[in-house]
Amino acid sequence: PGGWTKADDSNADAFSVEIGYSLNTYLSVVGGYMASRDLGGSGFSCTTLPGLACPQVIADSEADVAAWDLALVPEVPIGDRMSAYAKLGAVRWVREASLGSASIDTQRKTDLRMALGIAVKLTGHLGIRVEGATFDDNRFYSLGLTWRF
Repeated sequence: PGGWTKADDSNADAFSVEIGYSLNTYLSVVGGYMASRDLGGSGFSCTTLPGLACPQVIADSEADVAAWDLALVPEVPIGDRMSAYAKLGAVRWVREASLGSASIDTQRKTDLRMALGIAVKLTGHLGIRVEGATFDDNRFYSLGLTWRF
């Protein structure tokens, strides 16, 4: 039988926003939102689609991803200005693939979200983070700014 199958990789850019609360020096809780748009191919491959040429379908398709997450973040200081951290939590995501104005697939799922990162304090309030995260067999790498209240 024919249909659409999820591909293993994507070169999509994304943005995310998180807000958190420090429970103590070593543990925080964070929640966030991530959005991504994958242009020039939806991350789906065509096995059989009557009347359409598969390479054209893939090239013209797009996919939007939106995700909400909640995680615990243990953090270990490495000197005065740097720390290493991990994130462990849950993520609820929706992925909608389309061809022009027609929706061709929608996926909704809740997954385990894991991440590892390094944080550097630039000033008393401003910092920078580098993070690698994973959920649903996808890997995400990010560089972000933080502001501590």
